[in-house]
Amino acid sequence: VSTQSTGYYCIVKANSVVGQSVPSEVTVYHSPPAPPEPPAKIHLVENSDSSLKISWEQSASPGADVLHYNVCFNNGPVVKCEETEFYVDGLSSDTQYKVRVQAVNSVGPGQFSPVKMVGTGTPLPPALPGEIQLSSRGHNFLKVGWNSCRAVKCYLLERAPADSDEYMAVYEGNKTQVKIGKLAPNTSYTVRVCAVNSAGSGPWLHATFSTDSVPPPPITKVHKVLKESELTISWQVKDKLQEGEVFQILHSTDDDTFSPVYEGLSRQHTISLLPDISYSFKVRVKRDTSTPQYGPFSQTLLVKLKPAPRERRESERETKLVESESESSGAFEDSHVVVFILLALCLPAVLAVLYFVYF
Repeated sequence: VSTQSTGYYCIVKANSVVGQSVPSEVTVYHSPPAPPEPPAKIHLVENSDSSLKISWEQSASPGADVLHYNVCFNNGPVVKCEETEFYVDGLSSDTQYKVRVQAVNSVGPGQFSPVKMVGTGTPLPPALPGEIQLSSRGHNFLKVGWNSCRAVKCYLLERAPADSDEYMAVYEGNKTQVKIGKLAPNTSYTVRVCAVNSAGSGPWLHATFSTDSVPPPPITKVHKVLKESELTISWQVKDKLQEGEVFQILHSTDDDTFSPVYEGLSRQHTISLLPDISYSFKVRVKRDTSTPQYGPFSQTLLVKLKPAPRERRESERETKLVESESESSGAFEDSHVVVFILLALCLPAVLAVLYFVYF
């Protein structure tokens, strides 16, 4: 047994029952060089959430110098490395990777080192991209949303009156759109949201929005009274009208397009209808502001005035016919009178002409 790339000095003696012979001349033997030993003490020098830097001790390489090292990272392709350290980036955060290192000399590559597990660091707290958006609002709520980001554990949403720094927690979870309720009407609020991961909370994103004023009161009951072609609509309202509020009646004859037919403070209104037409009526409260506000509609009233009965129509038709005949008869009698007067006026003249002709 010999060690690689080692010199050995040898002599030979013969032994017998008489004794030993004279030693031979000294012979020198050198064992050939061998591939290097596996690198030892692979360790992590530094890391971030997307990069790693590792190092190791120089391998023993009897009889030949180490030319370079081969690094096998996470079972991927071998990467050639001239030094005893290796840097890699573009990795996933908070992830463990396998590393093996192999030394190479003029004889060839040695064996790979045992697998060493190294890991990237935890990512920095994430910053939300974009701005907070307002999707809808009312007199007592705001519905806000924001853009999502990767590798997030949850989102935190808080709100405070616009003139205060006393924030109240509203939501913690993975949704990116949240309705903030139980707010005061016609009030400005500052909302803020941040993303949270294993590294902690990211920076806050702020925005200020205002709730609407309280809408006009709803109509509670609607009544209708139809007398012949006159429709009277009356209604009740939940609360008293405020300054600038009026009642509004809208009507439609096609159940699609409604147009106002009345605005005022009276709680009833009479409308003339045409026969054989379907009407739809709705009542609401209107508040006259720079941008008009409307309360909810009442229930829809459906009204259709019946056509006149058949007997009545026939009677009216007969009456008109008799009147027409009477007018015609009167005109005929008047024409006879005119003819008689003309004959009476012309007859003496005709008799005078005949007298002179024959006598």
